[in-house]
Amino acid sequence: MLNTIIFLLKFLITIIGLTYHAIIFKFFRKKDKKDQYDYVSKYAYNYSHQIISDSKCSLNIVGKENIPEGGVL
Repeated sequence: MLNTIIFLLKFLITIIGLTYHAIIFKFFRKKDKKDQYDYVSKYAYNYSHQIISDSKCSLNIVGKENIPEGGVL
């Protein structure tokens, strides 16, 4: 129960942090596409890594060699 509450609080803080960085990026960053991609990629990786580690889940990636280069959804 306590772990769930702590996870939810960290998750909400993470969402607030993402919103903050989105606002900073929108209004105060350069409009260069490469800078935008690098900025968003860095923070998306950090936040997703933080959420996975806070949830105390293990992540096992299978078939990573089949993922093409570039963005994939």
